Amino acid sequence: MVLLSLTGNYLEAVIFAFITGLGYGMVNPPTTKGIMILVSPKNRGLAMSVKQTGVPIGTAIAAGLLPPLAIYLSWNFAFILAGMLIIVSGLLSQILFNKDLEKPISFPTHPDDSNFNWKQIYKNRDIILLSMGSALCCVVQTALVTYIILYLRDVKAFDLITASFYLSLVNIGGILGRVFWGILSDRFFKGSRKIVLKLIVSIIFGISLILGLNFSLPKVALFFVLFIFGFSAIGWNGVYHAFIGELSGERLAGRAVGLSIAIAFLGNLSGPILFGKVIDATGGYNIAWYSLCLVMVGAFILFDRIREKRLLIQ
Repeated sequence: MVLLSLTGNYLEAVIFAFITGLGYGMVNPPTTKGIMILVSPKNRGLAMSVKQTGVPIGTAIAAGLLPPLAIYLSWNFAFILAGMLIIVSGLLSQILFNKDLEKPISFPTHPDDSNFNWKQIYKNRDIILLSMGSALCCVVQTALVTYIILYLRDVKAFDLITASFYLSLVNIGGILGRVFWGILSDRFFKGSRKIVLKLIVSIIFGISLILGLNFSLPKVALFFVLFIFGFSAIGWNGVYHAFIGELSGERLAGRAVGLSIAIAFLGNLSGPILFGKVIDATGGYNIAWYSLCLVMVGAFILFDRIREKRLLIQ
């Protein structure tokens, strides 16, 4: 992130952003495995959701802080500040984490056993279905956070600062959503992640449909619609992480999360590109929002095919 402040052309920016993504991609497997080890199944959905609030919290801070800094100071300074905050967070994680709380887990040392464990993961039908459904959810999530500022500016005639403020509010909705969906899954659905994921994608379908119909909404109503959009389209993530850890078990959680996120992040990569292509091809956002409805239909079908009965908390 700091080196991004020194970039002089688009290719350099892409390279540094790619390297940043390598670091970002390493965060989820160990943190998810940590929750699997430290927290009982009864509270795991909430704990995983709280852990995952870090992403929308960071995005909300960035959306509210970095654009004004870039406008009134410089974009270079905004990148440097972001990089320094990442360094501080990494140091704090090392200082504050208490390894004594971890339960010891034995791992195979024979290469054949290790390969067999990998086969258990990528041949697990439920893990693959969950990963594919999550990739579709990632399409919506990244399309939302990437284009919401442009949508508010181009369609609703918002200025950049106001649109950035709305993006922060969308991410605050995601923060609250991750906690809410985790509690709902643990307390009201007896640990079922599948039911909650199906409920979430149904809500995303409805909000995408509302945006596609392009009603003339007052700002308060539009804020509520976008808040619920963030509440669901960003809030689903914690339940997904708890689910993937439970499908694989504590011992293989790190590998399972790594494989699953590699599949899910295909949605992160393709979401903004495909959404933007639809906007360019149609000359507006309506069909693009409708396309997200179709994406959520696919996610609902995939989640519905997952076998979960053995995971439910009695």
